[in-house]
Amino acid sequence: RVYMSPTDGCASKIINKITTADKSIYFCIYAFSSQDIADAMKQRFESGVMVRGVFDATAWNQNWSKSLDLRGDYNIDSTNNPWSPPADVFVDSVDGNLLHHKYMLIDCDDWASNPIVITGSYNWSAAAENGNDENMVILHSRYFADLFLQEFAARYYEAGGTADINVDTDLHLSNINIRRNGKDVIIDYSISM
Repeated sequence: RVYMSPTDGCASKIINKITTADKSIYFCIYAFSSQDIADAMKQRFESGVMVRGVFDATAWNQNWSKSLDLRGDYNIDSTNNPWSPPADVFVDSVDGNLLHHKYMLIDCDDWASNPIVITGSYNWSAAAENGNDENMVILHSRYFADLFLQEFAARYYEAGGTADINVDTDLHLSNINIRRNGKDVIIDYSISM
């Protein structure tokens, strides 16, 4: 599915997918200020879903950043919703480069599940929801879930994460065919089970 903001209500689409999480929610994000998205993640976290994430360093300590909530800290005005216990979140540690990712992985570490990848230019913020022209893509794909999970694991460990991330997928069962149709690149794939 492809959505555009500000017309398509992208935050509600993300929240809807968060509510389906059974095992894990992993993410890398540049700007995350949506209290509604953070609260939806907290509800799943309190139900036993693992939440792990990496934030860009420029947003990590901002008063509006949901990194404070997930770390269990109050913002300056005490208007946020700190988690207790805190989630397994980190600040990106690569000097001089932005962590400009904007993706969430839902149940992507279980090959037998229906993994979800949410990505696009859409930050989880009021500006992205109500003002900017942004795009968001929601993929139900084991193949793309595996690719994003590998990237997430690299960023997570680079930022200081130590927990095991189960990349329990079988990409060798994937059949991929890439072709061109005029200016379009078509990627066809299937999973042999």
